[in-house]
Amino acid sequence: MRYAFIHKQQERSENTWPVTVMCKTLNLSRNGFYDYVHRLASPGPRAQRRFELATKITQAHADSRNIYGSPRIHRQLRLEGEVVTEKTVAKVMKTLDLQGKSPRRRKPRTTDSDHAHPIADNVLERDFAATGPNQKWVADITYIDTDEGWLYLAVVIDLFNAVSESFFGTLKTELDEPLPTRAIAHAKLFDYIEVFYNRQRLHSTLNYMSPAAYEQKHQAV
Repeated sequence: MRYAFIHKQQERSENTWPVTVMCKTLNLSRNGFYDYVHRLASPGPRAQRRFELATKITQAHADSRNIYGSPRIHRQLRLEGEVVTEKTVAKVMKTLDLQGKSPRRRKPRTTDSDHAHPIADNVLERDFAATGPNQKWVADITYIDTDEGWLYLAVVIDLFNAVSESFFGTLKTELDEPLPTRAIAHAKLFDYIEVFYNRQRLHSTLNYMSPAAYEQKHQAV
């Protein structure tokens, strides 16, 4: 701490005290002070490692569109060959003030079945388990709020990859940004679903693989 104080005083433009005087006053070695300054200018292997890791974590977080928390950042780094623990990743992210997007509590909505429209048969009987691709498909619809009004989003999903209710929750958490027009919303939804969600996003339920990679892996078996 005393070496740090001298170093700080030395950098002040109005400082008039020589290093020799300050070291003598604080009962410190002048050579010890210059060794301290040298260590600051040339960080050791541990500090260098932490800097390199922070750079990779920052890049991985940006590549995830600022969505990933420490578990997915950790998985991404492991996929890239980085040997690091999730605990270390979490510590570095906290230092860098990087956070993942977490689901917000939403008021549950139930389906309005009090109408005279035709109702499709419940073929699955809530049996959503699938042992391979293209066995069971579900369709659902949700509403996307824009400044121009509602935009309706319908999806058809292979249950081997995800359940639609889970998908909608993930979508509204991760694509949480202003949507001034339906056209902008349409473009952002297409980019999120087709580019990021299906082909890049690491899904914990798919052993941290993207749906496209997971399906390709099991079709090749």
